[in-house]
Amino acid sequence: MKQEDLSINAPCSFECTGCSVCKVVCPVEGCIDISLDSDGYLFAESNPETCINCNRCQEVCFKFQDKFDLEFSNPLDVYIGTNVDQEIHYHSSSGGITTALLESAIDLGYIVIGAEFDTNTNRVHHVFIEKKEDLHRIRGSKYLPSITFDAFEKIDKNKKYVVVGTPCQIGGLAKMKKQNKGFDDLLLIDFRCFGHPGYNLFDKYLDFLQTEVNNSGIRHINMRSKEINWHRWGVSLEFNDGEKYYNSKFKDPFAAAFITGQSVHDVCLNCDEYKNNTHADIRVEDAWAFVGGQTGDKLKNGLSQIGIFSKKGSELFRYAQKKMEIQKVDFDYSLGEWMKVQREKTFMNDLQDKELSLKEVLERFWEANPYKKRTHVWQWLNTHKIYTEYLRHLPKPLKEKFIDIAVYLFMDLKKS
Repeated sequence: MKQEDLSINAPCSFECTGCSVCKVVCPVEGCIDISLDSDGYLFAESNPETCINCNRCQEVCFKFQDKFDLEFSNPLDVYIGTNVDQEIHYHSSSGGITTALLESAIDLGYIVIGAEFDTNTNRVHHVFIEKKEDLHRIRGSKYLPSITFDAFEKIDKNKKYVVVGTPCQIGGLAKMKKQNKGFDDLLLIDFRCFGHPGYNLFDKYLDFLQTEVNNSGIRHINMRSKEINWHRWGVSLEFNDGEKYYNSKFKDPFAAAFITGQSVHDVCLNCDEYKNNTHADIRVEDAWAFVGGQTGDKLKNGLSQIGIFSKKGSELFRYAQKKMEIQKVDFDYSLGEWMKVQREKTFMNDLQDKELSLKEVLERFWEANPYKKRTHVWQWLNTHKIYTEYLRHLPKPLKEKFIDIAVYLFMDLKKS
């Protein structure tokens, strides 16, 4: 009788997210390889010649979640808040709460593992941070898949770590922690994520920057800059020659492509379990559900939501409270709704076409999907006070005509 395939290559109900925890737990060195697929997404593949069919990879893998008990926890408490340090608050993606937690973790003897954009390779890697003054390296959103294996494989059972990552990365580590003795001091923080695009999109964006903006190379990138405000975030860059660039999420071609959802990995778009549940000790996210009634810096510079899911997470949160301005709230994690995106296959195919620029990819998408183009402009209008407070209350025919004019004037990406 043919032996059941217990490797990471076996057919399953879900897709690989590239978290790399399977490679960490694999007892055969070099058996599992993590690489980029044709769309620029990370994926794991084992070598059938060296695989010993031990099943350890499947036990930690998101792909095989229906084979193993997920054991999600309910939140003990949920808060919204911001960092009391206004500089940290402004330079964070939302309220700056993660920095408060990580600074406190370092005070308590933890080593931090988080995602950093490497300007030498133009890739995102998880790195070790041991000093509070270095936390700026991992601050802010990186809308790209992080290469985690080099960091995760170096986790030492004799040391204390706090790891920040996506729900699937943290889910893999939580399963690894459960199956292997000695990882009791591994504290896990995740964030409710929209999903990430592949490196095909970002590589085309690099081509755009080099040909149309600056070819000296990136010194620093902020993928969710609040130069205007939290709602109208954009991409800001500093180049090696000192020149600076900023464009809103509606005009910058990388951000515009990202918020359409067309470049986001299918596995992320179809992920329901990890969006509304978590294996983490603490979950941090934008407090979009509590924006109503917020004023001042909390509205302009962002507001965080913090879910506490374990005793260990609660202990860290209590220690970090002196660095936060917080408010306890009610929030039902099981009812979280998520944006459902209908993917157009031509978009991903166009990203693979080396002859097409990123702007041309977007132009082809808008031309083929005029309704999505209109929605994009409507979302842009909703970030402006003149529309939200006045124009949206016009009679429908007038409002529709105004949107038509905005589409015509705003959406010529070739000229923008």
